[in-house]
Amino acid sequence: MQIKFNSSQIDVIVDYIIDGYKREKNVSEDLKRIIKNFCIFNESKDNSSNTSLSNATHDYLLPDEEENNSIPIITRSNVKFWDTKHPKNIQFILEDILGITKLNQKMYWLEHVFPYLDGITPIDKVNQVILSIFNRWESLICSNVEIMNQLKNVKIIKVNNTGHFENDYRKACEIYTKCGQQNFTNLFFKDEIIFPIDNPSIQNYHGKMELLGAKNILTANDLIDRIQLYLEKMDQHDKQLNKKPLFLLKFIDEHFTNINNCDNGNQLFDLIRNEKWMLASGPEKNVSSTTTSYQRPSECYDKKYEQLVSHVIPIVDHEVKNQDLRMILGWDKPPSIDLVIDELLIIIEEYQCNSEFYKKRQIEKNINDIYGHFNNIIKASPEGCEIETLKEKLNDEI
Repeated sequence: MQIKFNSSQIDVIVDYIIDGYKREKNVSEDLKRIIKNFCIFNESKDNSSNTSLSNATHDYLLPDEEENNSIPIITRSNVKFWDTKHPKNIQFILEDILGITKLNQKMYWLEHVFPYLDGITPIDKVNQVILSIFNRWESLICSNVEIMNQLKNVKIIKVNNTGHFENDYRKACEIYTKCGQQNFTNLFFKDEIIFPIDNPSIQNYHGKMELLGAKNILTANDLIDRIQLYLEKMDQHDKQLNKKPLFLLKFIDEHFTNINNCDNGNQLFDLIRNEKWMLASGPEKNVSSTTTSYQRPSECYDKKYEQLVSHVIPIVDHEVKNQDLRMILGWDKPPSIDLVIDELLIIIEEYQCNSEFYKKRQIEKNINDIYGHFNNIIKASPEGCEIETLKEKLNDEI
């Protein structure tokens, strides 16, 4: 049976134990067990007061930096941390007489905090601890490389607010910072929970996330995953896909230099060269209207050559600016002379069948563009075989 004492009685007992220890300078293990059974101890940051130490638990003292911090203790039930401030002089009994270990800050966070940021710990405590981590960034994280490195493997980035840990948190390396760019967020689907919830109470939140591994750009591996996901959506005829492949092409074009320096760049380039993922619009067979479909780069062209072949081959609604990317896609050279001649014949027929003034003017411009293209071919290679092809086909058809 354990006897509960009032505060005055506890102070007397504490002083008596300390005085006896100072006289004897030695405490047997049996005596230590007796002292532990006195209800004179308080758990740190807990409602349990005037209780005894149990031999069934692992007992520790908090690091000095954490004793006055208000964040909750989230370690498991077989570990207890003891208050060194109350009652008065209890720290001497805990440390000097009973030999309870005072943890350093690194050991406390690595062994008794990070492992327990999970679905078992109450979500309100998880939220408190994670907020404290970001708000103590300079003193806690930046000053300790091991804590920083371990934190990269912990789910501490809030992406949802369901009240369930597994739904609400991700590792930093699993998320992307938005950076306010719509052309980046357009690459993702609404059900992809991969962007952080903004938290204005944390200074430089995005910068801290990026130090932990959050990305603000897609790597080659990310792009491979994205294209493969798009291909799955195409097979499922998922309407959410919409123009995302086009947005992705624009993104690759804009960021090609960075992407080209990533690992697995060649695997990515093989994928974009050989798969049907390009969103392109082209003529529908036996119908005057156009249709949108997904094509390989070899089956379409970008807007640079729209005036030359738009009636005979699908066109992607973007002009690729990066020359290295154009080469990978096979768009570094103009369409074949056969395709351009076929285009010319179609629009000449369209011109002859059309009575609208403004439409005929537009067709005239297209015809002039094609003849300008032919002139450039002649200037570049007056003796080339393409000239013979041009003469032969035009003599046969016109």
